[in-house]
Amino acid sequence: MRALLIACSLLLAAAAPGSLAAPSAPPSASEPLPDPALRSFSGAPVRLSDFRGKWTVLALWAPWCPRCKAHFPDLNDLDALPGVAVLGLAADYGIDPQSALDVAARYRLRFPNALGGSLRDPSSPARALLPEASFVPVTVLYAPDGSRAGFWPGYVSKRAILERIGRAKSSAPAR
Repeated sequence: MRALLIACSLLLAAAAPGSLAAPSAPPSASEPLPDPALRSFSGAPVRLSDFRGKWTVLALWAPWCPRCKAHFPDLNDLDALPGVAVLGLAADYGIDPQSALDVAARYRLRFPNALGGSLRDPSSPARALLPEASFVPVTVLYAPDGSRAGFWPGYVSKRAILERIGRAKSSAPAR
């Protein structure tokens, strides 16, 4: 009986509004590009709009997240492709952002990264960019014009991102 009560309590907590188990739907592609000022790991200002003109992959990750770390080699590969840029956004690193910097160094991340703060803080840069994100990893693809072209909660492969870019290019009107 006690196990049943615990299980019911966990299910109710997971179904509560704002819980980690219930991410909201991603915004539509027609919504304007969010563009809060971010601080890169080097301290320099960075904005998502700095990458306009390229296919831009926004990768939300956390230093404690194994699936995020599994995604890093693909993100490095994508960032090396012509016409593609990756911006990493570290979140949920606790009171010391150094843990995010340490993970980026350990995994030799070659793409720029910014500090996103806590996903539970409604005023954090991570929430400003991805208000629908309540867990990591989350990957968003933006077309060169700044429109949202893809949204993946959880791990996504390089192949899936490249396929989405290919489909979007083939369905774009000829100029």
